[in-house]
Amino acid sequence: MKEGTSGIVAEIDGKGIMEETGNPVNLVLMAPDGTEYSSGVSLLFPLEFKRTVSVTSPQSGTWKAEIRGLRGNTVNPLGVSVPEEIEGTISFTTVNGYTGLNDIAGHPAEAAIKLGVNERLFDGLSNGNFRPDANLQRKDLAKYLVMGAGIRQSLKGASFKDVTEADVPFVQAVTSKGAALRDGKQFTNGVMTTKENTFNPKGTVSREELAYTLVQSLGIQEKALEQEGDVTVQYGNERIVLEDQEQISEEYRGYVQLALDLNILNAYFTVSQGTYDLEPTVLASFKANETVTRGDYAVAKTRFFHAYLK
Repeated sequence: MKEGTSGIVAEIDGKGIMEETGNPVNLVLMAPDGTEYSSGVSLLFPLEFKRTVSVTSPQSGTWKAEIRGLRGNTVNPLGVSVPEEIEGTISFTTVNGYTGLNDIAGHPAEAAIKLGVNERLFDGLSNGNFRPDANLQRKDLAKYLVMGAGIRQSLKGASFKDVTEADVPFVQAVTSKGAALRDGKQFTNGVMTTKENTFNPKGTVSREELAYTLVQSLGIQEKALEQEGDVTVQYGNERIVLEDQEQISEEYRGYVQLALDLNILNAYFTVSQGTYDLEPTVLASFKANETVTRGDYAVAKTRFFHAYLK
């Protein structure tokens, strides 16, 4: 990996027997310092065959890619996988020559912001800044979804008393039935929710709301609504139940699960170990009510982009 590379994306296709069943395999990228980036194994592995790992601002040096079978867990209790040849690709992106985006140098989301702007997924502000630590406003989210999330234009959406004329086309598009282009039959709900005929354009966006919006934009509402039971996240060869899952609103639980499985949003991991415990316990949380910043959105949206291309 050359120094200055903006991003790396690895993808495999674990279609399984007769390209119909899907194998519960995990794609892992290993950085030169040993850090691992995992695709995880979605609970939908019999239906979603792709495994994708994307890393922004990757370390320079030699990287390794590894495909791992599971050794007995809640997804695959017997640890049984069927031998198969798996094809994949690794792509590298370098973004240079930017003007504007004057305030992102050194920010943790810098590479994701550059990649996202390069792919026309979102944009900076008219004054030449991006304001990565500012809260993402709902009106900007609506614009960015229309810009780079495959949202169908609509002139038949509901009217909102708190939306300016300039924002009406974007708000109508994201709130209309069948907003996602991937919903060919146009029967799914809009990709942003509203309350009491108001849109709250300057309002903030929570992590659980962003999970709904991005998963809904993939046109997989039905799969999200089918999710039941605990909300879990893949960690190594096991799935960990989120310790704060009760904070996730009931209507968003399935969307959070898919956002985690598709690596669009991440969980937060901590380690707990009692005085006499032989091994530590890994804990995971989602922080459903945490407010999304513009930098947070840039990272999630670039991950979404790779999920959208599956």
